[in-house]
Amino acid sequence: MAVAAPATASGHDVRTAPGMIPRPLYRWKSFWLGLFVLGFLAWAWRDSLDRVTGLGFQTPAGSGGLLQHSGEVCIFRTHVKRGWGWTIFNVPKVENSPVSRSTWERISALGIVLPHWSLMLAFSGGGGAFLLWRWRRLKQRSER
Repeated sequence: MAVAAPATASGHDVRTAPGMIPRPLYRWKSFWLGLFVLGFLAWAWRDSLDRVTGLGFQTPAGSGGLLQHSGEVCIFRTHVKRGWGWTIFNVPKVENSPVSRSTWERISALGIVLPHWSLMLAFSGGGGAFLLWRWRRLKQRSER
């Protein structure tokens, strides 16, 4: 059952009633969710410098996964058919890991490789544009 937003005597939504200033940015859930995601991306970037981590999956049609190593993220897919399953990679100390630079280059040739900073920049740009759009929309509603 949907609950209607509280309205003023004039019938406007209380959150966007004429003359009301939109809530400050730090009160928005979307702002805090964006900071949480940026924090996670920063942690993943730092984590990828010390270890190799990732998630792999296998299907009868092929296998693939997501792997991060030395500040880069790779989404890859191979045509190796192994049945159903999945694997989590978490190998400390990159220099002693079985995933050497040559193995990383072979895997990354099968997929898309992005540096962590580009993911953070793209998310910041998209999230900032969304927050700006939302703030303008709320401001326009409050000026009606």
